[in-house]
Amino acid sequence: MILKEVNYQIRAINELYNKTEQLLSNGEDMSLLIFKAPTGSGKTIMTANYVQKLCNNLEEDLCFIWVSVGKGELHVQSKKKLEKIFQGFPKVSLLSQEFFGYRKEIERNELVVVNWESINNKDTDGNYTNILMRDGEKINFRQVLSNTRAIGRKIILVIDESHYGATTERANELRDEIKASIILEMSATPKFKINPDELDKIGYVKVKPEEVINAEMIKKQILINEGLAEISENNIDKKILELSINKRNELKELYELEESNVNPLVIIQLPNAEEGENKKDKIVEYLKENGISKENGKLAIWLNEEKINLDTISQNTDGVEFLIFKQAIDTGWDCPRAQILLKFRETKSTIFEKQTLGRILRMPEQKHYVDDILNRAYVYTDFKGNVLEVIDPEFDFPDDNIRPIPLTKKEVCKNIKLYSENIHKRKKAIVEKLARETFREMTEGFGLKNGKFDKNKDILKNKGFEFETDKLTEDIISGLEIDSKDLLSNKESYEGIEESITYDEERIELSFKKILKKHSLALGNSRDAMLDVLRNNIYEFFFNYVVNFAESENFIIDIQRLFVLNYDYKENQFFKKLIIDVIDKYKNLKEGDLKEVKVYGNHNYSIPVKVNVNPETYEQVDIPKYFYNKCYLEKGRSNPEKAFEVFIVKYLPKIDWWVKNGDNGTEYFSIVYELEGEKKEFYPDCIIKFLDGRIGIFEVKDKNDSSPRTTAKAERLFKYIEEQNDKGKKLIGGIVADFGNEESLYIKINRKEKYSVNAENWEDLETLI
Repeated sequence: MILKEVNYQIRAINELYNKTEQLLSNGEDMSLLIFKAPTGSGKTIMTANYVQKLCNNLEEDLCFIWVSVGKGELHVQSKKKLEKIFQGFPKVSLLSQEFFGYRKEIERNELVVVNWESINNKDTDGNYTNILMRDGEKINFRQVLSNTRAIGRKIILVIDESHYGATTERANELRDEIKASIILEMSATPKFKINPDELDKIGYVKVKPEEVINAEMIKKQILINEGLAEISENNIDKKILELSINKRNELKELYELEESNVNPLVIIQLPNAEEGENKKDKIVEYLKENGISKENGKLAIWLNEEKINLDTISQNTDGVEFLIFKQAIDTGWDCPRAQILLKFRETKSTIFEKQTLGRILRMPEQKHYVDDILNRAYVYTDFKGNVLEVIDPEFDFPDDNIRPIPLTKKEVCKNIKLYSENIHKRKKAIVEKLARETFREMTEGFGLKNGKFDKNKDILKNKGFEFETDKLTEDIISGLEIDSKDLLSNKESYEGIEESITYDEERIELSFKKILKKHSLALGNSRDAMLDVLRNNIYEFFFNYVVNFAESENFIIDIQRLFVLNYDYKENQFFKKLIIDVIDKYKNLKEGDLKEVKVYGNHNYSIPVKVNVNPETYEQVDIPKYFYNKCYLEKGRSNPEKAFEVFIVKYLPKIDWWVKNGDNGTEYFSIVYELEGEKKEFYPDCIIKFLDGRIGIFEVKDKNDSSPRTTAKAERLFKYIEEQNDKGKKLIGGIVADFGNEESLYIKINRKEKYSVNAENWEDLETLI
């Protein structure tokens, strides 16, 4: 069933069907079929009709797995939408409802909708955590898949929104687990790599953006901050909220004039983290003042911790007028009546994501209207500048973070005991003292006097200090029109004009906090504590020298306004320079001035029996006698380290086991050395247990490395080995390096009391082992 006779949809369905026939006939498993179609083109509708056509026309014994991505209950929404399109055939099942140990296989023509997380998650040991996938008394879904393939039924795997991780390691594991005959990856922005040797196993079907626009499936344009200058409200947040309310009311009236019952929806995207929580409360309060609330059903919330009024929000006639969300809405959510996006800028981001803009592109009734105002989408935002960047998302699959690979000690490897040292550092309260000194030096240098506000004001003006706070404005993007064709193509940058907005009290307070947070992080201590230090010194400066709070109605806001104005205003960077001066003094201090250092020793250190490694930065290496069940080493290790590995292989007959040491943390072996008066931790590269009972501790370096750090490490390792052997240990070790050439390997060790790169200080390592 096709909801509307659209030529490009019919063409795409037929092409998908024909490509599938070809790929099935080649007899290869896991053939790839790419379906690229713009946001709003009806990918789900086309793919569902393609599935239905296969069931009705192909004699092949087929079944389908539909992987639905995104957070929340989007897989349930996918099932409902597919059932609506199929109208009874083929059968649609939810994995989470029908495969709890009793179903033996997937039925012919059955389509099983799967939520990614339910079949994806594994623990650190690599075992599935969900009952649907893990081994147990009942039949799990992996066994169902195996049984289905065993009876000759071919599986077609559909990965919805495949750009979200379809090529990640965990997604590849999933595809290997399912072993589908065909893998259909559908996305507006598919990301795939084609091996030229496998072109016969790949199909490609594409829908062009202009086809979708001409078919009146999506809106013609997106307008950014239309009418911004017409709103007198100074508070930028309230300004864009008022614009969105006015635009929504205007659109509603125009739909009624077109005899349409569509109730246009405004979607409000909050910033992440603490800032978003604070903004949410103010938005809810403002909307309530304008007759829009959760209680009267006009406001919906879609956040991880709160989901309200979402049941029928996708229907064109639903009563919800505003939806507040963060990130959950950007993938897989389908609500064509969404027409206005209100987006607040992120602290560390100046971009819009194409997928989020795509939520307001669809036409609610799959047609354009007489009044072109209804054929446009609208964005209201507090983004600065006159350029808008729009990108395709580059996220990992939801909850598809890189899983560490667990390594466990081999039973045959008998552990050892060593004396290991670590440093414990306790921070001193020194930053407050530095800040006070810096502010005092500035006030004394300027000749400022406590309480002499008028005189101080004249002095500060002569120093470039600004007092005209009406100059404090920010330029917000406005007057920008984005054509849908450009948005759905590869265009990423759009230029509008700037609208100058005076800072309101809320923006002043937010800017003040952001500045202090940024600098408090640079001070290397607890951010909240350092923020208090800077804030207290700034407030004290203004109280004593600048603002007569007895004459001020809101002296805190007055202080913050003057601070922000004089932080980075034009050529005057008064407070910026002052705070940077505090930070420079902090950075120039020696570590001993900042921290109290104590050395703690552990006489019973053993190699950890279990560790995890990151598969992104480590690679498996085939070297026998490794301490753990698998040998994983860093991909970016040096050539001298690789040469030492070859040396280890050469002398394996004399080795019981060997292990690569970690480079930080108390779980790894370390000793403490001193460099330029500061104590530091030293983690030797490699520990080797020899068959004769000796333990080798080796640090691998280039033979020409004469740096003070390497010298200090070498001399401390020499003394450490000497000290421990005096206590009955059997240790050897030192700095090792490759003295060979391209044709030969020649590992030497430098284990003199005084380290040197001179040739006489090195001896052949093979003579020791």
